[in-house]
Amino acid sequence: MESSEQTITWLPTHCDALAPSSPADLSPPARPALLQRVLASLLEPLDAPHVLLLGGRGSGKSQLLRTLEQRIVGDTALHERWLPLRLSIDPDVPHSSADIWVACLELLLASLGQGAEGAAIQAALVALPGDDESRAKAALWSLGAWAERNRGLLLMIDNAHVVGGGGSAGLAGLSASLHGLPGLRLFATASSSPRGLEGFTHYRLQALGLDAARQLVLDLAQRLDQPRVTEALEAQPECFIALHALCAASPRRLAMLFQVLALQPGLAAERSFEGLLDLLTPGFQARLDGLAPQARQLVRALARAWDPCTAAQLAQRCGMDVNKASSQLVRLRRAGFVEKTSLHSSPRTGFQLADRTFALWCLACSDAAGRGWVAELVRFLAQPEQTMPAPARTRSSGRGLSVFRSRSWPMGAVDRAGLLVDEVTPGPKGDARKVAPELRAARWVDDLDGASPSADDPLGAKLTTLVADASSLAATVGWHDCRTTVQLLVVAGRGAEVLEALDLSGLERRWRPAYVAVRVATARSLDLLQDVAPELRAPALQVIKQLWPELVGS
Repeated sequence: MESSEQTITWLPTHCDALAPSSPADLSPPARPALLQRVLASLLEPLDAPHVLLLGGRGSGKSQLLRTLEQRIVGDTALHERWLPLRLSIDPDVPHSSADIWVACLELLLASLGQGAEGAAIQAALVALPGDDESRAKAALWSLGAWAERNRGLLLMIDNAHVVGGGGSAGLAGLSASLHGLPGLRLFATASSSPRGLEGFTHYRLQALGLDAARQLVLDLAQRLDQPRVTEALEAQPECFIALHALCAASPRRLAMLFQVLALQPGLAAERSFEGLLDLLTPGFQARLDGLAPQARQLVRALARAWDPCTAAQLAQRCGMDVNKASSQLVRLRRAGFVEKTSLHSSPRTGFQLADRTFALWCLACSDAAGRGWVAELVRFLAQPEQTMPAPARTRSSGRGLSVFRSRSWPMGAVDRAGLLVDEVTPGPKGDARKVAPELRAARWVDDLDGASPSADDPLGAKLTTLVADASSLAATVGWHDCRTTVQLLVVAGRGAEVLEALDLSGLERRWRPAYVAVRVATARSLDLLQDVAPELRAPALQVIKQLWPELVGS
């Protein structure tokens, strides 16, 4: 089924009434510290290094350039020193350096108007030669001459990484062209850092932290007079924490999230995330439809797999030759759809979708099960945080060693205090041996089918009851209700039983970050986190830090 048929459509269509043009235009500065640092650099000598802003889609590069332009125009001292010329390049259309400098000359003409200076620039444009190299030199000479007679020109070029075929060659060529013209300074944006690029001061736009993202939404609420959004954030802070984790902390998507919250601020976290995906659907669908059929098939297969996959696994899922799948993955990496990642389970390189919000959108649009998995993940992340009680400790010997550190405990020894009792059976000489795993699994099946829990295993009985209640249709039990029990069972060497119980009850998907954490704690290897999706990896690691902190410290 095509993903366009699975689009979530609950959100009203009048949401653009909240914004004058686009979410990025209505946003207040998302990175005030970086903005002030860049503005301060404009007071440096005219021959200061050029500036390169690095960040992925939606990271706020374009918005930062627009804000810089507005601040310069609004500041008398800066505007007397610099005239900003902002040029936005279509990343899908090839541009030569000559195209860039001629476009900047046309922007200067538009800024000067019809006066004497404008007439001089118009004459320079008409007199430009025909070949690219000569046109670039003539346009640059005209820009430099004007800057020398008047004030510096700040050439703000958005998506400069696509100039000259992309990579460092294009940006390096732009920088080299400006050598010897101190009145011209370049402010460029790029999606990645080209290698070997000199002459630039680099600023990487990282994802907004929780506090900065929350402040951005609060500023929007104040500017657009939406007090209900502020009230919703204060009433349900855990809801915003979950949405922040899943919307890539992107200023553009946070502005869209604000629109969702402004329309219906009392929505549950999963419904708010559905609204955000609905706003993102036109752009995501266009990106997906722009791919070749085989590339689109691989993207959908990666989304449905959720966790990273090798090229061979993807080829098998798609019924495609491995070499053909590998060549398509190379193209998808160059286009920014796919990124490489290391795997613990395979010596081969893994692949995953680079934009994780896009990955969740593809998963939600794949089928009903995919939508359910995304909704359950949001619900899990939005659970109110509760203080983790200190783990129970009992003494196993006169030396005061905890039973959880005793070497004999994982082998099935009985807790002397009676807090934990493992199932034991006498051996040939009366010593204690663990019950075979298949017998324990059979007991879990019986318990989950309605049999009475074993009275001599209080923790196992408690987990069975909680899991049965949580997997019922009227589920009221959450992960926080049983995590202490899970913690103690895993420490007691019974993590396999916990995993079995979660599998049989269907909670492996509902509590998937916790399930991943139990797997890691059972195997006592953090390397297993390499095999799961990033949006599962972070909350799973948080669960491990809470329940089994010694694994993180080791």
